[in-house]
Amino acid sequence: MLSPPQPRLRAWAAPGPTMQALYCLSAALTVTLAGTTGGEVRIATDTVDFNREVRPLFAEHCLDCHGNDGRARESDLRLDLPEEFLKDLGGYQAVVPGNSAESELYLRLTDADEPMPPLDEDGHGTRLTNAEIEKIKRWIDEGAKWSPHWSFVTPRRPAVPEITDGDWTHWARNPIDNFILARLGEAGLKPSPEASRETLIRRVTLDLTGLPPSLAEVDAFLADKSPRAYAKLVERLLASPSYGEHMAVDWLDAARYADTHGLHLDNARSIWPYRDWVISALNANLSFDRFTSEQLAGDLMPEATQEQRIASGFNRCNPTTAEGGLIAAEYLAKYASDRASTTATVWLGLSAACARCHDHRYDPLTQRDFYGLYAFFNNLAEEASDGNGPTPPPNLTIFDEAAREKLGTLLGREGELREAMASPLPTVDTAQHTWESAWEKQLQSRWTHLQPLKASADDGVELTIDNDSSLLPVGANPERVTYTVEAETELENITGVRLELIPDESFFNGGVGRADNGNFVLTEVELEVAQTVGGEFAPVELVSARADYSQRDYNITAAIDGNPGTGWAVDKKPERRFAAFAPASPIGQAGGTHLRLRLSHDSQFPRHALGRFRLSVSTDSTLTPVSAGVWSTRGPLTFESAQAAFAADPGVSAPPGINDEWTPHPEYEDGSIHSFEGELSAIYLRRTLISPEARTISVGLGSDDAIQVWLNNTLLLANDARRGAAADQEQLELDLNAGANELLVKVVNDRGAFAFTYRVVEEHLGALPLTITGSLLLDSSERTTEQRNALREHYRREYSPEWSAMEEQLLALIQERETLKAEATTTIVSADDPQRRQAYYLERGEYDAPGDAVDPATPAFLPGLSRESETTPANRLDLARWLCDPANPLPARVTVNRFWQHHFGRGLVATPGDFGSRGALPSHPLLLDWLGTEFVESGWDMKHMRHLMVTSACYRQSAAIPKRSAELDPTNALLSHAPRLRLSGEVLRDSALAVSGLLVEKLGGPGVRPYQPPGIWEAVAYTSSNTAKYTRGSGEDLYRRSIYTFWKRTAPPPMLQIFDAPSREACSVGRTTTATPMQALALMNDVQFIEAARFLAQRMLVSGGQTVESQASYGFHAVTSRMPTADELQELVDVFMDQRREFLANPELAELLLSNGEAASDEELGKISLAAWTVVANLILNLDEAANRG
Repeated sequence: MLSPPQPRLRAWAAPGPTMQALYCLSAALTVTLAGTTGGEVRIATDTVDFNREVRPLFAEHCLDCHGNDGRARESDLRLDLPEEFLKDLGGYQAVVPGNSAESELYLRLTDADEPMPPLDEDGHGTRLTNAEIEKIKRWIDEGAKWSPHWSFVTPRRPAVPEITDGDWTHWARNPIDNFILARLGEAGLKPSPEASRETLIRRVTLDLTGLPPSLAEVDAFLADKSPRAYAKLVERLLASPSYGEHMAVDWLDAARYADTHGLHLDNARSIWPYRDWVISALNANLSFDRFTSEQLAGDLMPEATQEQRIASGFNRCNPTTAEGGLIAAEYLAKYASDRASTTATVWLGLSAACARCHDHRYDPLTQRDFYGLYAFFNNLAEEASDGNGPTPPPNLTIFDEAAREKLGTLLGREGELREAMASPLPTVDTAQHTWESAWEKQLQSRWTHLQPLKASADDGVELTIDNDSSLLPVGANPERVTYTVEAETELENITGVRLELIPDESFFNGGVGRADNGNFVLTEVELEVAQTVGGEFAPVELVSARADYSQRDYNITAAIDGNPGTGWAVDKKPERRFAAFAPASPIGQAGGTHLRLRLSHDSQFPRHALGRFRLSVSTDSTLTPVSAGVWSTRGPLTFESAQAAFAADPGVSAPPGINDEWTPHPEYEDGSIHSFEGELSAIYLRRTLISPEARTISVGLGSDDAIQVWLNNTLLLANDARRGAAADQEQLELDLNAGANELLVKVVNDRGAFAFTYRVVEEHLGALPLTITGSLLLDSSERTTEQRNALREHYRREYSPEWSAMEEQLLALIQERETLKAEATTTIVSADDPQRRQAYYLERGEYDAPGDAVDPATPAFLPGLSRESETTPANRLDLARWLCDPANPLPARVTVNRFWQHHFGRGLVATPGDFGSRGALPSHPLLLDWLGTEFVESGWDMKHMRHLMVTSACYRQSAAIPKRSAELDPTNALLSHAPRLRLSGEVLRDSALAVSGLLVEKLGGPGVRPYQPPGIWEAVAYTSSNTAKYTRGSGEDLYRRSIYTFWKRTAPPPMLQIFDAPSREACSVGRTTTATPMQALALMNDVQFIEAARFLAQRMLVSGGQTVESQASYGFHAVTSRMPTADELQELVDVFMDQRREFLANPELAELLLSNGEAASDEELGKISLAAWTVVANLILNLDEAANRG
């Protein structure tokens, strides 16, 4: 339970010299008032203040050409640094302190022919006014005193102003009020009286929880006459779970949280556990320094907990894509830039994105500073493509305590079984040795080495032929090269060609490739044959490629795909490797055959060619791959529902008019996604598979949506899925008979996209997997531990019932574990790549223009990064600690400013995302510094700061606008009265649900889909997206708090957007407030609000007493927290009576009105009265007083 700290009235040391000089105002001020762009009230002094009066003019008119950005700078003149504008420019100075007449700056500003700043080519631009030029002149003549920008100076705690006016001695409730009163006094203004208790409870309850107070809570507060009644109210609200739900909204705007990826298909992503972590952290009052560290670097914390890793999802909230043809380097650069910019905005209040392409024009943030921040985020272990899946790695499966305990038990049992399976089995091991010997002899006779007749290569490479028939490239190692080898053989019916890679000491680490790391990339293997030497060569189609090992993303199949951009590689291990290629049909005729093999190396990686290799051929019939016929289709056939389509027998007849014939599709290539047309439909696909022997092949299938598979009339798979098609969503073992086999597939589409994909994952030719034959071809002394283990596991699986029984138990445990994981939630999190990804300074911000290497670093103009160890580059955890270092002048100020903005409608700095030179100046600079230092001194206690703000006398003022305040301070920058604020879309919707009794106060969980007008998602979606169509939720999902509404980035919740919610495509630290007809229409006509009005009307009838007057009062009281005046009450009664007469005359209109919304009304209530009160309730919910808080 939170025990809010008492207000801190003590003062620290006197204010620091910079802030003192800038902002402390003497008693002899000449007071003049004027509104500024920041909404503040300026108080003019006898001397010109550089930071308040001159720096803004330079930033607005001069720094584009004479600022920090060297590439845009004109005349080698800088006006952002005193050493620059005071230096000798060749016999003159831009600024001569005390002498404007000798200052080139002033002379150019007043030049009659070409005054500065110049207009553009079209004559557009903004010149300084005479008054502004005069101000610069006075500043120069007064000595041109310069001060660093206020926000870049570490704050020192200012003394709390004393209250000397006896009339206001007892007004202040905490130090905030002393600062407010001092500024009001300087402006000749006074505070307003305290608001009514009804207004206060509604104001503070809405501000702290986002919900209105209940009638019981209002009554209890009004009845509590104790001095601490309001303090107790605040304490209760801060301890409410609703507090975290409400406060999280602002943070999620800043974090750009959403439930979809944002780009391309804008598919759903699973990151809602991060949103729930934010709510939980705020409710638990996690200190802001930990709140920072766990989000930026929870995964890097020592022994990181599940919750800390979830918190690191902050870094994964950025929009991502999976569009075809994306360039990985480009999007990884975009993601890192987004994270750097967001971090700078959220914690530093700086527009750092302006420095991505060039030095910042107005602030001392260089492009190198930007890439220093960028480097902190450049090493996340993520792919550029999100794969259109919900949890692109890195991700985390989340378990509750019971599931974690069960998982631990399962893992323990798995470990015991694995240990037993790896233990010696003497009888089995002896038999394995005999089996290996037999296979070694058989394999030796299966392959015949080819003796090359000639071998050649490009660009100075020589292929030498050794006595063992192997070939060794020597000489030059060009960027790209093709080897050509010719050989002759007397063998007939050749079924396979083998490429053997032999380690050689002449290459790096004794490897098999010529690259500097011992690797290679073989991009294409091409075979041609001629009947006799000198005859014409004809190309041979290679239909199968297998290897005993392939590097990730460089599979052997890429060597026969016809694409020079792909290829086969094997990492950097110096081990003998084998690859075998099978032709579509046997080759080689009587009388001898001449073979020509081309091995191409054309990848993006230069000088990555094969090292020593040898070629062999085989006539073993078991090496012939399965032959697959073309796909034929039947349909699509339309059904009443997708379920009916899924249940239909494959022999069902097509409806009249639908083609029921099988149509061949030779264009359907395996591995591609094939799309169809139709909804609530099924399509059948079949093909013939001809196997030279009884054989098992592994295939991968994908479908949008459901899929069924039959082989030889036996059902192998039935998955009634709803998904987009992707490779290998289903993997099957097809046990083929020798000869012809029929494969039949049915794909069912519900709505949206309709597609299918198929490919052969693995085919064991030659009776053994090539990974096993490759090991058996090696002498036992050459085999690695990995190869020996693979041989043992293969043999035991095939020939040891004892071992197979243990494997079955192991698989059952793994399945149980996977089921446990499937029932759990997976979310995306942060994790650094173990192989550090180097960051580079990007010229003009372009991913393909890297400059110098850059290590993680903080901006040079701010206090330096302090680290315990300098042996490794700084990481995100170091960055988080730096952000909450008390010496850092920005984060505490920036954060308390946003707290202030939440409670007072506008920050003390009116530009919450820009504390730089172009940002607004603080309206109460000393108060801002006091709040910032108080935040740090309190241990970064967020609830303490909000407690201070809402318990201040300033916050508790009436919102009525005094006449003098309207005249002297029309924007209420000095807070002579409480601001009147329009409620956010979330608060309006949640409040309507709360007063109606419909609100479901359930914490956390996946995003829900309440009422929404039709067609909004469809208008912006790809049909293949899993968010192409909006499917409304039901039951309690319709009545959850708005923070749980599913947020599609390309079409955010319309009710919230109408009321100025951001799209969350980018960081937002302050919402605009607009007033539009659409807002009024939404409140009056949206189903959610009509239903809420219906249930508020039901409450008025059931709980509001027996008279029309008492029922009307009840509804008004529930919404506004006060009783209506006599005039207001009469208006409500009149509306009820008018509507009742209308519905009596037209009962069908009452039925129509009451049909809005899913929740059923109380059947015992009269429909006419309920409909009439629904209109009254709708009117109350649309009152200005209901949509605003005073």
